[in-house]
Formats: sequence, structure tokens, C-alpha cells
Amino acid sequence: MLDRIDCHLEVPPVDFEALSGKPEAGAETSARIRARVEQCQALQYDRQGCLNTALTSKQLEALVVLDSDSKQLLEQAMNRLGLSARGYHRILRVARTLADMIGQEAVQTAQLAEAISYRSMDKTQ
Repeated sequence: MLDRIDCHLEVPPVDFEALSGKPEAGAETSARIRARVEQCQALQYDRQGCLNTALTSKQLEALVVLDSDSKQLLEQAMNRLGLSARGYHRILRVARTLADMIGQEAVQTAQLAEAISYRSMDKTQ
């Protein structure tokens, strides 16, 4: 069932003072985050006419071409986490979105590793 969820995150409790006080200097505002997400969505619409979430498996695989190091990393993660084909494609989709968020044309090992890290709870189930 967890295979149907793209990102699994463990979030630590937040201290009351952090919530009730002034925001930290230099902290990203909600408006700025929204603007970055909208920019990412516009990039996806311009590139493929839809958001990454709507891509078919074939379209996704055409957009995410992995180098040999990335393929090896993904294979290790698949074996370690026991992921299905659905989990494989979800990792690619999240990695593509992470690359889009930083305006990067190709998915690199760093984005793939980050996407895999969001599946870490699969291992504990």
C-alpha cells in the first residue's frame, strides 16, 4: 500500500517557540515557495503539456535518462527496499520534479538519491 505514496517523510516535533515566535531571518516565505512551485509547474507544462504526475511510464522514462552511476544506485535501492514497478516509476517522477525545481534539464544522481531517500520508510514496513 505504501507503494502508492510518492514521498514518505518523518517530521520531528516542532518547538512551541519556533511556531509562536518571529520567523527566522532568511527563512523562505510561503509566497516564495508558492512562486517556485508555480515556476516548476510552468516548466513542466511548457516541456510536456502536463505536470509530471500525469506522465505515462513511457513518457517518464523518455524524460529521465539515467547515467550508469544513477542506474546502479536505483537498482541497489530497488533491491534494498523491495520496490515494485510502481515504486520505480514514482522514484523517477519525484527525481524529475526535484530537477525541475532547480531548473535542471537532466536528472542527476543527486536528485535520484534524494527521491530514493523519500522512500526510506518502505524499508521499515
